[in-house]
Amino acid sequence: MPKKDLIPSVMRLKNPSTQFAEYTTLQVQGPDHSHGLELQFFGNANITSDLDWSNGGGPGSAAVMNINSKPLVLGTANKARLFITATGNVGIGTTQPDELLAVKGKIHAEEVLIDLQVPGPDYVFEEDYELAPLPEVESYIKQNKHLPEIPSAKEMEAEGIRSGEMHMLLLKKVEELTLYVIEQNRMIEEQNRKNETLQALVNKQSERIATLEKQVNK
Repeated sequence: MPKKDLIPSVMRLKNPSTQFAEYTTLQVQGPDHSHGLELQFFGNANITSDLDWSNGGGPGSAAVMNINSKPLVLGTANKARLFITATGNVGIGTTQPDELLAVKGKIHAEEVLIDLQVPGPDYVFEEDYELAPLPEVESYIKQNKHLPEIPSAKEMEAEGIRSGEMHMLLLKKVEELTLYVIEQNRMIEEQNRKNETLQALVNKQSERIATLEKQVNK
């Protein structure tokens, strides 16, 4: 029987060099060598002095690079799943990422940390903060059908919302609402004190009337 060719289960590329900035590369290129896919493995310990050679990864890291100015696409079932543009924008579920990361679909996470680009609204509690009178807020809501400073439903549907900015706006409204509640509570307590004073006067008047009635009836 003819001997069958053995197919190795592992194909290895080994770079024996220990020189600075040497690394192992597998390239799949077109005929002009300007298009292709490049796999790089940085196993040389000498590259630690200059991480630029390993794209910032350092010894033991690996890189998958498209060596031209076209996108890099990773996929499954013959469909693009992750799309990286030549400028570095990453799309998941989309081939047209308009930001550094664009996801078309739902994201499931245990926690999201957002670096704020807008100031926190604690200035609401400063003494010189001008809290809008409630009648003014009521008039604005009747006219615009949304809170002051908060985008309308149509604006949010058309342009989306920026999470960090919206969280700060909502927190600002909560803090303003807290100030309104405190003011309302102060007014209620003042009214209660006035009512207690009036009730005490009424009680005294009732006692005097009762005393006068007794004297008249003698």
